[in-house]
Amino acid sequence: MGSMKLPAGAAVEIVSITGTNAVIKRGDSTFTIPAISIGRLPEITSASPATSIPSTAPVTEIAVVQSTPTPARLLKTNDPLLSQVNGRTIRPEKIYKVTWNLNPSRGRKMNGKYYIPLPSRNLPYQDAQYEITNCPIKEVVDSQINTILFCIPNNSTSLKITSTITVKNNNYKSDLSTYKDSFDYPSEVLPYLNSTDRINPNSPAVLDVARQVKGNNNIETVNNILLWIKKNITYKREGFTSVDEILHRRFAECGGHAALFSALCRANKIPAREVWGVVEADTSYTPAGHLKGHLWSEIYLSGIGWIPVEPQILGSIGTLPRSYIRMYSYEPNMHISGNYNEAYNMVVMGGDRPEFSN
Repeated sequence: MGSMKLPAGAAVEIVSITGTNAVIKRGDSTFTIPAISIGRLPEITSASPATSIPSTAPVTEIAVVQSTPTPARLLKTNDPLLSQVNGRTIRPEKIYKVTWNLNPSRGRKMNGKYYIPLPSRNLPYQDAQYEITNCPIKEVVDSQINTILFCIPNNSTSLKITSTITVKNNNYKSDLSTYKDSFDYPSEVLPYLNSTDRINPNSPAVLDVARQVKGNNNIETVNNILLWIKKNITYKREGFTSVDEILHRRFAECGGHAALFSALCRANKIPAREVWGVVEADTSYTPAGHLKGHLWSEIYLSGIGWIPVEPQILGSIGTLPRSYIRMYSYEPNMHISGNYNEAYNMVVMGGDRPEFSN
C-alpha cells in the first residue's frame, strides 16, 4: 500500500468506487485512480437492527491501494465523512428523500395502534419532514428520545412513509473544547447508568476493563474506551446475550460494539445508550437505492446533552458520517422480555430496506 497526497488546500469529492478503481472530483475535473482505502470494516447484513453493520472512517488523505481489496470485509459507502480537507469544509449537509413501503401485518400493535419510529428531527445534526399515506388515523409524537408515528392504516398490508431528511456534519467541536466534567445528571438521564439484561456495568468483567480505560476526565475516558474496543474486539456477525459474553469471546457485530461501549461508559458513570438507524450503503452489499440497519451509541455530557459516538471509529465523539440516519434510541429497559420495541416493528415490517433518492 502506498499513498498519494494532493496539493495543499485541494478539496476532493469521492464520486464512486467500483471494483479496484475510484472516481474522484477536484474542482471541475474528474479523475480515475486506484481504489481508495477508507478503512476495513465489516460488511453490511440485513434483518435485525442488532446484526447489521455499515460504517465509514473519516478520510483526510488518499491512500492508494496497490493490492486487491477483500470485498467481503471492505465497506464502501456513497458518502464518506469528509467534513474538512486541508481546512476546507466539504459538503456541509446532505438531503435524503427516503420512502418506506411497510407491511403492518408483520408488526405488533399496542393499544390498538402501530407504533413506528420515524427519522429523528430537531437535532443539531439531523432534521426531518414526513408524508404518510394510506393512513387516515395517525399522530406523530416527539419525545426527548425519539419521533414515533402512532397509526391505524387503511390496509393492514400497506403503509407508505416518505421522509425528507437533512443530515449535517455537526461535530460538537466547540462544545467539547469547553466541556468540564460533571456528574450532575437530570433525573431522566439517570436510567442510562443502570443495568439491562444485556448491559451490566457492574459485572466484574466490565468493571475490570472500566478501570483500565478510566482517564483524567470523561472525554479522555470515552476516547480510551474507543481505543480499547478497537484493539481488543474484532467484528463478527454473531448475536450475543450479554456484554460479559463479548468480553469473554472478544468479537461482536455492531449491536455488540454499541452495547459494550455503553456498558464501559456506564461503569465509568457516563450515561450511554444504544441507537438504531439506517445507513446509506454501497450497492456491493445492498440493492441500488436501499439503506441498511445499523447500531451505534450516544453519550450524555452535562452542559452539552446527548451526542453521538460510533463505537467502531476512533475519535468519533460527537461526530457521525452523513450516511447515518438516526431513527430510534433504545429505552433503558428495551431488552427486557416482553417489552414493546418500536424499532423491531419498523424492521419486521420491511423498514430495514427503504428506497431513497438524493
